[in-house]
Amino acid sequence: RRVHGGGTIHLRRPVEKIVLDSQGKACGVLVRPHPEEDGPPEIKAKIVISAGDLAKTFTNLLPDLESTKKESLRTKVSKFENAQGLFMTCLGLSKTPDQLKAMGMRNTNYWVFDDFDFDEAYAKLRNGKELAVKGCYITCASLKDPEQHSPPGTSTLEVITICSSDPSHWGITEKELSSGSYRRNSTYLSKKAAVEKDMILRLDAMFPGLKDHVKFVESATPFSHNRFTHGGSAYGLAATPEQFMANRPGITGPVEKLLMCGHSTRSGHGIAGAMLGGTKTAKTADKILKGR
Repeated sequence: RRVHGGGTIHLRRPVEKIVLDSQGKACGVLVRPHPEEDGPPEIKAKIVISAGDLAKTFTNLLPDLESTKKESLRTKVSKFENAQGLFMTCLGLSKTPDQLKAMGMRNTNYWVFDDFDFDEAYAKLRNGKELAVKGCYITCASLKDPEQHSPPGTSTLEVITICSSDPSHWGITEKELSSGSYRRNSTYLSKKAAVEKDMILRLDAMFPGLKDHVKFVESATPFSHNRFTHGGSAYGLAATPEQFMANRPGITGPVEKLLMCGHSTRSGHGIAGAMLGGTKTAKTADKILKGR
């Protein structure tokens, strides 16, 4: 699919590997053929930029690296620690943005937690004692942009919390996770429904009566994110002291002509981090293409 400026977008064509030239420089990508569409299996490029999961970029997508470099990268990747997962509940409400304002809701983000001992909260997630943190983050996209997010007379709202990314804590096997069949696992569905209910109740505690105006609900777990993004976590590498600022991977990839961006790089996670990282990577790519 062609876009303004002469580029092309290749939908439903997952990248299988980053192609290297005879000098070991990135020169394109090999994509998985789509059974119903024509298109080249190999897409040539002067520069390859990866915004995908760093671990998969450094390992799965670079199978042609010479063995010493490949082993060095695998050692580096084995030390990566991803951030904890997110549970996200998306709601459609039979309330207008103005009606939400009348209930006291503002164009802001609400952080609501039962207590502030986050070391203890994270410990409970890691050992499986708790499936999700006792608290949530509430934001209303319709209040931020009233005309774009839902039909007239309605609003959209999101409730998010930090949760375990360990499949075993959700009753999922690795086989179910890789095949996608976890979505039919009754234990998983029951646990997901319980966290979803807790999100709605927490929203209602903050804005009493709002749960009665919920007309649509859909929730995503860390495994939903993994299914669509093929690895990693919602916030990429954890922002631990060992993986913070200069300790995070930079823009330059492990091979020449391969650049990195995204929430696991040095610019950090979140909207601002991803935006700044993309801007810096684009400027670096421009300099390379212009020979500066």
